[in-house]
Formats: sequence, structure tokens, C-alpha cells
Amino acid sequence: MINLKLSRGEMAYDEAVDMLVKEAGMSKEGAVMEVQGSTLTLGYPPSYFLGKRLILQLRVNIKRRMGKRFSERFCHDVIAANGELPIALLRELFDMKLAEIGISWPSLLVQLCSLTVQHSRFLFQQGRLSRET
Repeated sequence: MINLKLSRGEMAYDEAVDMLVKEAGMSKEGAVMEVQGSTLTLGYPPSYFLGKRLILQLRVNIKRRMGKRFSERFCHDVIAANGELPIALLRELFDMKLAEIGISWPSLLVQLCSLTVQHSRFLFQQGRLSRET
């Protein structure tokens, strides 16, 4: 939030420092360093957030595929050992690791049905699909 507001001129440097001190409980020195870093790398925080969301989504998919065999340790170890990989390659690596333990992707039909249900829910929430349709 601070990063975006600073980049769009909606927040002054000192306001950002004060906010981190008051809202996040950071020391003044720590807040100054954080804001300085934000002004040097404007795209970093949003990229970090996106990466986190993609990894959490990948974890949900792995958990769904593994069912009762799911292990936080398994996910952690694979990601920690290969965390520099782009998310697409990390997905492929998980596919290989799961195949090694006898877990493969569900059939294309099951995936298609799942996507269709998700899309229908989305359209219903958007008001573009009614129960009568």
C-alpha cells in the first residue's frame, strides 16, 4: 500500500515513515529503511504479494491432489529447495514429484467439470446467470 501510494504521489515520504511507526510498530530507523527501499524498488511489494498468492494457490492444488497424503513438509521442502523457479516450472516440478509417489493429475474431464462449476458460480455472483438459466 505504501509503495503504491508513494509511486502515485498520494503519500509523502515522511507520512509513509510515520505510518510504519504507528501502524506496524516499527522503529523510526527501520521505517526509514523500509520506505527508502520502497522508493528504490517500486514494483517489489506487489510482485512479492503476487508470488505469495500463486504459491498459496499452488499449495491448495497440491493439497487437493494429495488428499489425506498431503504434507506441509512435502510442500515446504519442494518449494524451499526450488523457490527461485518461476511458478510454472514449480508446478511442473510438483507434477514430477507427485508422479514419483504415484499421484497423477485428475482426468481432463474432471478438470473441465471443475472449471465449468467455478465459471458458473462466477457468472451467478456477477448477476450474469440466474437460477432459471
